[in-house]
Amino acid sequence: MSESLIRASSVPGELYSDVEIRYDRFKVLSNTPKGKWIKTGMKFKDREFVDIKRWVSDTSKKRYAYPTEEEAAEALVHRKLCQIAIINGQKAHAITTIIKLKGADYYNSIVWED
Repeated sequence: MSESLIRASSVPGELYSDVEIRYDRFKVLSNTPKGKWIKTGMKFKDREFVDIKRWVSDTSKKRYAYPTEEEAAEALVHRKLCQIAIINGQKAHAITTIIKLKGADYYNSIVWED
């Protein structure tokens, strides 16, 4: 089997609670002294299909793809924690804006549905 790297991603279902974890494998096209070129897809260019390539470091903490599913899963967890931090900041900003414009009583009177 040819060498490949793995990227984990989460795919939403019909409900927010429905999530599928997907592990995509990318073929290593070539090795360099500090990393690898991987094939991430194909595109049509100048009347022919060509590979879409991406360089991935061997030593960087933040990589596009990893040698094992475990490392790919850990990277996905880290990306999702960063996503939560960003969303929490956006939520705090939105709440502060509403309270500044309408007051805390208005905000507290809103009924949120799950």
